[in-house]
Amino acid sequence: MSILDNIANQVTTENKNILILGAPRSGTHALGSMLANNYKFNYQGEILRIDSRFPWENDLKMLENHSGISVSQVVQYSSKIKLSNYINNLKKHIIIINLRRRNKLKQFASWVYFNRYHNESTGWHSQTIEFDQSLVGKFTITLEDIELFLVEQLIDSYYTSAYTLYYEDLIFDGATQSKNIYKFDITTIFANLDFVKNQLDDWEYIDE
Repeated sequence: MSILDNIANQVTTENKNILILGAPRSGTHALGSMLANNYKFNYQGEILRIDSRFPWENDLKMLENHSGISVSQVVQYSSKIKLSNYINNLKKHIIIINLRRRNKLKQFASWVYFNRYHNESTGWHSQTIEFDQSLVGKFTITLEDIELFLVEQLIDSYYTSAYTLYYEDLIFDGATQSKNIYKFDITTIFANLDFVKNQLDDWEYIDE
């Protein structure tokens, strides 16, 4: 039995919803859609967004609803800060999955690419990104950039998760979204790649 089967069995037995927490570019949308599609759960997508036109109260009520098992994810840093006020009560209604990514260098490169260059109108997932010579050495990274990225990784540890999964271990069969495909080495977008490697190559989660 796979870890995903274990998760599905637990939430079905306990009649709880699934909330996935992960930093940007860690695969939360792919995991959420895969769990929903493969186990016939209701997929709510990314919720509690600061820029959402829907009231937060609607999302919180949805997490507390037991009429059908739902799968949702929270990704935005500011949303996780706000969520901390509600988490003790919500844990009666949900299980939390923390989705991580081991390769911080590639995750950071993807994070920089999508935040600073990518045309948002074409979407953030399931993209095939062709080589563009103008991207080579395009971004000079500061220590502040890296620290901001790492804070995104650390905040998920506040929420004690029932399961910790890793992007690199998952095959997203049945997911609505798929991993982005870069047809070149995405880390070449950094003008100071050696500096970025020095900061991220040996970084790991404290509980690994």
